[in-house]
Amino acid sequence: MVNKMLTEEYRPRKLSEVIGQENNIKVIKGFLKKGKLPHMLFYGPAGTGKTSTAICIAKEYYGDEWREYFIELNASDDRGINVVREKIKHDASIATLDYPFKIMLLDEVDAMTKDAQNALRRIIETYSKQTVFILSCNYKNKLIDPLFNRCVPFNFKPLSDKSIETYIKKIAHENNMTINPSAINLLCQVAQGSVRPVLTTFEKFLSINLTEITEKHVAEHTGTISHKIILSLIDILNNEQNIAPIDTFIDEHIIKKGVEPAEILQKLYEYIKTTQLLTKKEKLTAIKLLGDVDFRIAEGATPSIQLKTFFVYLLLKMRN
Repeated sequence: MVNKMLTEEYRPRKLSEVIGQENNIKVIKGFLKKGKLPHMLFYGPAGTGKTSTAICIAKEYYGDEWREYFIELNASDDRGINVVREKIKHDASIATLDYPFKIMLLDEVDAMTKDAQNALRRIIETYSKQTVFILSCNYKNKLIDPLFNRCVPFNFKPLSDKSIETYIKKIAHENNMTINPSAINLLCQVAQGSVRPVLTTFEKFLSINLTEITEKHVAEHTGTISHKIILSLIDILNNEQNIAPIDTFIDEHIIKKGVEPAEILQKLYEYIKTTQLLTKKEKLTAIKLLGDVDFRIAEGATPSIQLKTFFVYLLLKMRN
């Protein structure tokens, strides 16, 4: 027997189970109550419930037969105009006998070319009587105005830390796990408003039969670093006169553990914003340098050298 993945087990089955998007769900329920759905655009970060909400709409409108009247396509798989004209046009043109319309979910429409988006806009105009379109994307600014303006927009915002924390506790409880507060805090940081990192991390815990989860476990299984590590590094900056201890610390606690550069930069940014050890001017300079480091790493520079260069800068500033 194959066990369900947590991402499927905890996927919402009805609109009331979608977390953190109360305003959107309230409006959508209003449309469903009237029995008439407009074309809709769901936009926002990944893992905030866009696809799940679209599926729940189909389930609540069609009932057990929802799969027969719901079509899901990933627009990023085939970005070109020919696919829009052929596959999407073909599926959209087929009318249903039992219901006024079917629902077509097009995911990642922001990855489509401008020509393909224009073609899609014309298809929506032509077949709007038999097909309700739900467009989903991460960045609404990448859509052409004629396409955006034909849909009712819904902004799916990153989930709050409170919502994520409640979600973490629920999963831990239902899977007979205990998780301490510092582990919850770190997992909330890793999640960044999305439920997916939470679910995939718990999958790892379940695979090794972990029942008591600590901050160390979260750090090890997510490739992140705790706030304590950053504070330890800053403490070295405060008490050492040269770069050698910093160099060693970065190698041992960051580089060798394979922590993602973006994760470190984010933690450093959070520290710089709140520290009292730097003046406002120094903070602005440090944040600008962080941006430069991020850019150089993205362009292929060696992360360890870039990070150590940044800490040399901080060391010099703290010594002045």
